[in-house]
Amino acid sequence: MTRDWRAALVRAIRSQRSLRVGDHGSSWLRDRGHEFDAADHPGKATPASGPSAGPVRSAHPPRRPDAGRGLTQRPHQRSPGPGNNHGPLPCQQRPKVFVSYAWDSDDHKRAVKRLGDLLHAAGITVELDQKELDVRRDWNRWMTTAVLRSDYVVVVASPAYRAAGRYEHDDRTHAGVQAEYALLISLLYESRTTWVRKILPVVLPGREVNEIPAGFQPHDAHHYIVPELTPDGVAGLLRTIYHRWRPLT
Repeated sequence: MTRDWRAALVRAIRSQRSLRVGDHGSSWLRDRGHEFDAADHPGKATPASGPSAGPVRSAHPPRRPDAGRGLTQRPHQRSPGPGNNHGPLPCQQRPKVFVSYAWDSDDHKRAVKRLGDLLHAAGITVELDQKELDVRRDWNRWMTTAVLRSDYVVVVASPAYRAAGRYEHDDRTHAGVQAEYALLISLLYESRTTWVRKILPVVLPGREVNEIPAGFQPHDAHHYIVPELTPDGVAGLLRTIYHRWRPLT
């Protein structure tokens, strides 16, 4: 357990706040100063604070005085990530997230890897193409299977991904992200209600909202600003992932 997670756990114990039904990981969010309400509309991000925060639409109403009354967590339920008292959930009971991104540069790849590590540390099963590189793999099959089996797909904004969304690359340039974009657009066409909720555009530090691919509606749908690659920086994204997801019982 890292120093950040230990500090969050100490604050959770001191505050003696109880978890609420389905509020997986939210005690950790509350202890870090992030409000969470189980009655809020699912899948909405709150605006990030700080100089890097961009124009994010918010659908969270003010917290009601009586919100959460009587919603204490049942003993048989376990919340993954920092702040739980029962250890991590088995892999099959964790939310699954596929990370889709373009290989713009080594720095961008490292930033995406850091994002994946933060999500994993919060109790999420992360599918990222920077793992298990010593095994020969059918990448198209891996990508398709991972996307279809994931609870959410995190789309990381970048210039190369934006260009893929505008069909500006030739067939051999950024072929991987072109294939991912084509699959996600096809899934949106097949079931827009489902996949608008499941696709989460993310803007990392140093990136811009207009680098979100056009097919994922950068300016007329919700997106997630990550002002810094820290546990606090990904809190809004974690709130959405854990808001709708429920573990197997």
